[in-house]
Amino acid sequence: SKKKGCTTSKKHKARVALNIFITNLNSEHLPLEQVRSLYRLRWQIELVFKVWKSVVNIDKVKKVKTQRLETILYSKLIMIMINWNIMWEITKSIWQQHKKMISPIKFFKTLKSLTYKSWMAFKEGCNSLAEFIMQLNCMSIKNHILEKRKGQLSAVEIQIVFCVKQNLH
Repeated sequence: SKKKGCTTSKKHKARVALNIFITNLNSEHLPLEQVRSLYRLRWQIELVFKVWKSVVNIDKVKKVKTQRLETILYSKLIMIMINWNIMWEITKSIWQQHKKMISPIKFFKTLKSLTYKSWMAFKEGCNSLAEFIMQLNCMSIKNHILEKRKGQLSAVEIQIVFCVKQNLH
């Protein structure tokens, strides 16, 4: 509202502040204080599918024979998994050094714009690929940092807290 120059009523603020979580688990299996954190992790999964659809266009396929459709789908999924692994290695590195996360959607948009360059790096071999990943790492530190909301835990922090509480080290 502030960015658009509008004012927000107290009634609207009261409604926006309300969160309702519905689960069929009892408090023995999922303590009440962990419900919100678990739903935030679930939302991270939704964001993964958003990346798949909006950046990778996994849902856009022309009418083709079944075998061709399977080939296209498998190739897109393989590409997603390779890129996802690269992103997580970079994310772990940046997390260890700076305690910051990478935005998957920002990262995948950059990778999409660098498709030819990444293909050439794969084609040329290990040295080229290592150099390309180092460039991605530098780009990620500058351009892909996930904006942290004040007073809220990141997805990684939620996972750490959840695992510690559940003794899942």
